[in-house]
Amino acid sequence: MFCGGLPYDLTEREIRELVGAYGPLKAFHLVKDKDSILSKGYCFYEYADPEVTDVAIAVSLSWL
Repeated sequence: MFCGGLPYDLTEREIRELVGAYGPLKAFHLVKDKDSILSKGYCFYEYADPEVTDVAIAVSLSWL
């Protein structure tokens, strides 16, 4: 999954906690600036249980 528009000052740990609220993560990558190692405000992640993905998407869409 992709999550964008994240505040730049959130740490990797904080973002993992947010997206991991729906279930354990299989993979996670916070994209950072190569020179400053600061967050670029987006990440990619995958849940260990594929069914969790559908729930996370449904909840995210309900926010719109």
